[in-house]
Amino acid sequence: MLEHRRESFVETQYLINVLRQLEGFVSQLGQLKYAETLDHNSSIGAHVRHCLDHSQCLLQGLKTGLLSYDHRQRDTELETNSLLARETLQRQINEFETWGLLNSSEVPITVQLQTSTEPVLFSETRSTLAREILFVASHTVHHMALIKALSVQKLPASLPRQFGVALSTQTHQKEYSANEAAT
Repeated sequence: MLEHRRESFVETQYLINVLRQLEGFVSQLGQLKYAETLDHNSSIGAHVRHCLDHSQCLLQGLKTGLLSYDHRQRDTELETNSLLARETLQRQINEFETWGLLNSSEVPITVQLQTSTEPVLFSETRSTLAREILFVASHTVHHMALIKALSVQKLPASLPRQFGVALSTQTHQKEYSANEAAT
């Protein structure tokens, strides 16, 4: 049975849990594995940096009321420095914990998105912080799945079975397993 909750901290806690899982994974890797180029000229560090950029955009949007994922910092040092990535993850987790305890995730926010390069155009739309928090969490899980798929053969660290697996997929797998066991 599905249970729907509207406590303001639920979405923020989900994002915090995802960021903690990513931080735990990064802490297991050595510096060389973190920055090593994998398939398609990418690295674990590049995916982590991309996730951190999105979380930082969200944190900035929490402060200003305007959220743009297009205006990311793209700090390339985060791609090669696992210690800096861990420190950034820990700082972001702390900021989301503080924010989530003090605010409602149902606050409206304006999201800006680039819609053209010639000429450069942006569109704006209304959203809620809950929706954007859930987007960043889902987007991070997606990149964790990419990390897992690209590096499963090359990693010394063991990945948790649910690393990079969406909660809906985890629920489906449990239900499927239960149905299989019942038949």
